Amino acid sequence: MDEAQFSMEAPEDYKVESQELDLLGSTEEDFIEGLRIQAEFLNDGVFPDDVSIEYVVKTSAQLKDKFNKLKMTDDEKNRSRYEVFKRIDVYQVLQRRR
Repeated sequence: MDEAQFSMEAPEDYKVESQELDLLGSTEEDFIEGLRIQAEFLNDGVFPDDVSIEYVVKTSAQLKDKFNKLKMTDDEKNRSRYEVFKRIDVYQVLQRRR
């Protein structure tokens, strides 16, 4: 096998971007906003069947496809994704408190 296939360097024609996702300090309002975005933009107005990280992982391919089809700028899509991930963070914190 060609060792180049296992390189961690991005190919020359790729644009490398870095983003920071700060989920510390997420609130109940963040949870609600994440649910609203998921229902309004990704689930035809219906809240998700589950709010666990396992559900999000299980449905991530469908969520990605739906995000890609949204008529939003890339910045708007990234902000919406961020809100959905903040919702997941709040859920995880609440689960740990039980």
